[in-house]
This record gives sequence, structure tokens and C-alpha cells, in this order.
Amino acid sequence: MGSARRKSGDKYSPRILKWTIEYLGHERKATCREIMDFLIVRTKQVPTTPQLANILCKSGYFIKEADITVRRGPDNRGPKASRVAEWSVNTDKAMERGWLKPE
Repeated sequence: MGSARRKSGDKYSPRILKWTIEYLGHERKATCREIMDFLIVRTKQVPTTPQLANILCKSGYFIKEADITVRRGPDNRGPKASRVAEWSVNTDKAMERGWLKPE
């Protein structure tokens, strides 16, 4: 695996990028909330939801696959359904950095 150390010019945390790419792998798709749940278990340095959304949108390592509808259970407050983005890894860029091995 490539280094998780910050390189000159890196705007986003290499650890968060590497762990998110590790979680998604080659074929997996996940929402921001699912990625956040993984990061909470994996590390103590968890970005806020807006920070993670910026990493997913602007880093170039992730591709927005689709908008999906997520329904909440009856015990949760707030809207019963909402539209959220589903994300996957930009495998070419992740392999170039060394964070994803070829299949």
C-alpha cells in the first residue's frame, strides 16, 4: 500500500482518503453515512459530515454513482425519506497513488 503521509500540496487528510478507499475497494458503493460509520469504528480522527462530503466531492478519488432514497425507521425523527448520494472509488487515481491494488 502507498504511504498515508501527507505529500506537498495535499489538501485532504491522506489517512481519511486511504481508509475510505480501503472501505469501498474496487466494487463497493456506499453513502456518506455508511462511510462515516466505518471511520468511527476505524479511527478516532473522524471528519465531520460536511468535511467528509467535501473530501468525497472534491478530492478526485471518488465518483458519485447515483442519488438514492434512504428511508428512516419510525422511531427516528426528521423526514421519513431523503435523497443521498452513493459513492465509489475512482480506481485509476487510487491505484496511481498506491492506495488500491489491481484486482
